[in-house]
Amino acid sequence: CADLMRERSGIAPGADQVDRMMQATEGWPLGIALAAGLAAQWGGGGGVASLDNLASAPDLREYLSEELLDSLDPALHEAAIDSSIVRVITPAVAAAIGLPEHFAGRIERAGMLIRYVDGPDAFAYHPLLREFLLERLRDARGEEERRRLHAAVAPAVAETGDTIGAIEHWLAAESWSEAVAAIAREGPRVLRTSPELLARWISVLPIEVQELPTIRMLEGQLEWGAGQHERAVGPLRDAVAGYRETDDAEREWLARF
Repeated sequence: CADLMRERSGIAPGADQVDRMMQATEGWPLGIALAAGLAAQWGGGGGVASLDNLASAPDLREYLSEELLDSLDPALHEAAIDSSIVRVITPAVAAAIGLPEHFAGRIERAGMLIRYVDGPDAFAYHPLLREFLLERLRDARGEEERRRLHAAVAPAVAETGDTIGAIEHWLAAESWSEAVAAIAREGPRVLRTSPELLARWISVLPIEVQELPTIRMLEGQLEWGAGQHERAVGPLRDAVAGYRETDDAEREWLARF
């Protein structure tokens, strides 16, 4: 990787540049060669920035389209596009969206760039390939079909223990009841580790869903944790009133506390 960057740009790359390129390409030789070419075109520090545009490089898109995706038979072609909806394709995900039998082995033999995750039953696409497939998915499937795919894979993703990933799918599917239930379970932990993520989840919910006492309580906790104590009072009072209406005394007193 370092040698290619040096040859293309005439400048010895720093360790951070090499690490960034290896992360972007996962060591895929063609990806490294294309990335090194982009770095040479941009030059200097811009070469690192150009890695963000690697997936849209014409040579790479042509290869991914003509040599990989479009060479698949029609059933595999459509299945590959649909399967990009999720980061890791497990047997449960494959069943949920109806992927063909022995899908992983068939697309791997066809030259698609995949890596197995925690054993031979689950796999993920190379990030550059998945980004390309997701673009095809947006072009080929309408919003309703994409929501259906998100809703189908969410329970399968949750089964693997990836609750955060499942919440993202339920939100994308607009499956509000499932999303709220999962946010209620995961919210207190995410509140401590990634409050920005929790705030984004809440912002995606419709207004009427944001008014549920569970969500209002999390909003109040977010404000309190950010030091906005006065702004926390309103959401927490709404949560107290909401829990009182539903006779949930335990959560009502937790909100009061």
